[in-house]
Amino acid sequence: MTAASEQLRWEARWAKPAAYAAFASAFLTVAGNIYAATALESRPEPGDSKGFAAALASESGVFVTSSVIPALGAALLPLALVYLYGAVKARRPELPTIALYLAVAGPLIYAIAIVLSQLERIDNAEQFVASGSQDEGRAEEALRDQSPLSVAVGLSGALSLGFALVLLNVNAMRAGIESRFMGVMGVVVGALPVLSSLIPVISASFVQLFWVTALGALFLGKWPGGRGPAWETGEATPWPSAADRRLEQAEAPAEAEAPTEAAHRDEPRPAGSTSQKRKRKRKR
Repeated sequence: MTAASEQLRWEARWAKPAAYAAFASAFLTVAGNIYAATALESRPEPGDSKGFAAALASESGVFVTSSVIPALGAALLPLALVYLYGAVKARRPELPTIALYLAVAGPLIYAIAIVLSQLERIDNAEQFVASGSQDEGRAEEALRDQSPLSVAVGLSGALSLGFALVLLNVNAMRAGIESRFMGVMGVVVGALPVLSSLIPVISASFVQLFWVTALGALFLGKWPGGRGPAWETGEATPWPSAADRRLEQAEAPAEAEAPTEAAHRDEPRPAGSTSQKRKRKRKR
């Protein structure tokens, strides 16, 4: 058994677990927000920092659960990324091994950061409600305040995950495991957690949801138009562009017709057909 065939067997065996891990990770990423929206009894208006701080203090259990759910989603992501690493590494040995370590450590650290940050916000909200002036400015400050530990854990997780996604997606495009669109989207997903940790206004949830879901579909071979040939050969083969696929579809009917025409030319003529034509000419 060749190395390529053995690799394809490994990919076939682990495709479904990796895909299901990707789907679960994508679902849990947004499920926390859905849970918080349905479980909260008090619903502060957008921009009402004072009301939000009061809700954090009074319904802390809901907010803790709403942070644990996406953290579990982040913790499942390494299962999908390790599978992606294995598929890319087999076709492109240049992929550095550090990408594997970052693909495992990054999401796990990021998951810890999600829960830690939420716990700090709850603690700050409880202090805001317990003492001091109950004005909007102090509420905003309490919600923004983060300890150096929380910032360090969040930034290290975001950087680790970001570098892992950039390395994996760039090499996946070069190996033909991902299309250019999919690879570029993955690089963007890798950059967004870093930007969102530096600029809290930027959210990576929607783009990450789309990419991780598409990753699961890719693992299962459900990619629209079919996957690149690298998935079938086990070797690095460029993913065909849309123009290449159109050209291939246009050439397919012509190639199918050519043998048919040749067969018609080579068909033996019925005996006596030539003599019958000559007899008709003589009668005329």
